Order: sequence, then structure tokens, then C-alpha cells
Amino acid sequence: MRPAIALCAPSATAPCSSLYRLEIKPDTPQLAEASLILPQGRDGEMWLHAQGAAQGLAPQIVRPHCDEHALLEQEARWLKPAGCRRVDWQIRFDVAQFGREDPARHRSLYFPDRSWWLLSAATSLLRPPDDGQAHLAVNASVLGGGEPVEGAWPLPDSGAAPAFFAIGNAAGTTVGVQRVRVTHVADSPATVWRMGLIALQRRAIAWLAEVMRVKSQERLLVVWLGMDRTVGKISDASGDRSFISCYRPGDARGSTVSLMMLAHEQFHQLAALDYQASHPAWYGESLAQFYALRAMMRLGSHPREVQALHRRFIDAARPLEAGLLDWQRRYEAGDAAAYPQFHTQGATFWHQLDALLRLASSGRYGLDQDLPALLGTATAEASPLPMALRRQWREMAGPAVDALIQRYLGSA
Repeated sequence: MRPAIALCAPSATAPCSSLYRLEIKPDTPQLAEASLILPQGRDGEMWLHAQGAAQGLAPQIVRPHCDEHALLEQEARWLKPAGCRRVDWQIRFDVAQFGREDPARHRSLYFPDRSWWLLSAATSLLRPPDDGQAHLAVNASVLGGGEPVEGAWPLPDSGAAPAFFAIGNAAGTTVGVQRVRVTHVADSPATVWRMGLIALQRRAIAWLAEVMRVKSQERLLVVWLGMDRTVGKISDASGDRSFISCYRPGDARGSTVSLMMLAHEQFHQLAALDYQASHPAWYGESLAQFYALRAMMRLGSHPREVQALHRRFIDAARPLEAGLLDWQRRYEAGDAAAYPQFHTQGATFWHQLDALLRLASSGRYGLDQDLPALLGTATAEASPLPMALRRQWREMAGPAVDALIQRYLGSA
């Protein structure tokens, strides 16, 4: 095994970190040995869970035990007894079938052609409740998001988006964009290169990083999986600093949708680097969708498909059932119909506001100039948009700004 980081920092006030170990065994490639070593102070009885179980994702966890005693299982949760600080289990990897894997299922996969593994933390790692950032050490080469510390890779806290890792002979390709490095891994690298997906993604994230004024250094992972039409619609799986995207060879529309989804999630990932202001879901999702569509329009690839995708989300003539603030309240109450409105009505709002500002300034000014302030200023229902920006927009474009906000947000 690689050397592991210390479970606790030397400072008495520094937080302790859970450590995961993963041992890949080439002679039994579908079964890997996993363990969780809890920090001091977490040796009491507690329920462990697979992070994706709450979303209906099937765990790939086999026989969790502590000192050879099996843990009690109840509805995809396992009870760790008091006094136990190390839990061991096996991870059962599915054998990947080209074209048959749906990223949305978050499966951990084994690819026998090149002997590499895709680890999905959401279905394969046991997380304690309220677990902060943890680390993962593996006995093989690893490609992932973030920077490893003493050979151990960062895992996001248990309440954040999960993580993915490519392990073994994954043959990744890394491209640099300003201070951000993106490593691409594919089940068929030649196909992904031939389709130009890596080059297109690099151009999209380069523009996003520029318009968002990204200054921080980061490492991101993108894994491409081929997906037949018979498996289902184009899907993805977003992680904290990693992303699983699907592609369909020869399908221009499918490639366009996949790149848009990737641009949307990488907007979120880039925003998290330099902007810590809190925003409601409608705000962050609608901005990400608007700028993902902007990035696609700038690529110049498959223009007919991109225009159709743009019209699908941005439509000023679409009737509005409710304002975005009302949709936010419905979303928080569990209404499944609310979330898509952030991507359609929300993106249309930003598009209309951008057009209004550009018209008023004869094309000299738009949302791009205000994006750092939009991302860096906290917002809430009582103040859904940064007040300084609202005043600035009103001075530039007049009462049409308030009318637009009233129409789309439902609040003047």
C-alpha cells in the first residue's frame, strides 16, 4: 500500500480525517478490498451508509465487518458497534460492457481490455454521518480530482457531491487551461479523440475560466463512457471534482447534449474554486445553464444542433406558470417539477437580462462583466439579486430591468 496521511494533524484544534484504503487485486479484478479507518473520537456506535443510497443507487458493498464480526444491515445502512474504528468490506465491480453503461447509475466498473477500474464513491464507500473531507489511498495508480496528499486522494464530505476515480491502466490525457488541469479517461480513447470531444471540452472550459476570472489551481477528472441509444437518454454523473459523461459515436445531437451537460457541471466546479458566497438552487443552476449554453454557442461545432439545444432551454415566448422564487419554494418543499424550471425559465431570464444590457450599451456591456459579482455576492429570497448590480442595471437600462425581474422572478 502507498503511505497514508496522518489521521489527525499535529495541531490539537485541527480536525481529524477519515482514511479509506482500497486494495485492487489483479487475480480477482471484480472484488477489491476496502477499509475505513475512523479518527480518534469516532469510536462510538454509528450507522454507516453508501452515499448514493438516498437517491436509489444500489450499493456495491459486500460483507462489511469489524474484527470479523459482520455489521448489522438495515435498508442500505450498516451499524458499526462501539469500540470499532476500522471497518472492512469488499467492493464488487461490474464488468463494463461497451455502450451499455449508464453514468447516472454511478456504478463502479472494471474494464478488462486495458485492466483499469472506475471507482464510484457513491455506491462503493461506507461513509459515517456528518463526515468531513476524507482521503483515499489505493495500491495502484490513480487519476482523480483534487491533489493527493502523501499518496492519498481527497474525498468530499459526505453531504457534498460524490467522487469518481480511475484506477490502474486508465491511460488518461491531461489538458491544461490556465491554472486548471483536466484529465480525460475514456472506455475508447480513439473514439473520443476522433469525435473531437476533448478538444471541444478544452475550448469550452477555457472560455468559462476566462469569463469567471478563475485564479485558483485545481485538478478535475472527466471519464467518457460510450452509451447506446437503447440504454436510454443521454445522461451523466456529477462529482465534486470529477464527472462521468457519455457519448454516442456519429450522433451530433448526443455529443452536443453531453458537452453542454459537462460545461454546466464544470461551471459549478470552477465557481467553487474562488467563490464561496451562498445562493439558492435557482440562482446557481440557472447561471450554470445559461453559461453552458453560451459556451456551446461559442464552440462553432454542430451549429444546427447547438441552435436547437439553445431553443429548447431559452424561449422568451414560453408561458410562465410561476416566478423563479416560487419555484424555489416548491423545490425546497420537494416538488419535482421545480428543478427543470431553473434550467429553462432561469436561463431565459439571464439571457433576456444580458440582451437588455447589451442593447442599452450598444453592445459594450453585458452579464459577462458582472459575473464575478454575481458569483461572489450572497443572495437569498429577501434579496434575490445583488442590490448594487440591480441599481447599476437600472441606471443603464431603465425600468425595463425591474419589469424583467418581476416577470421571471416574481419579485420587484
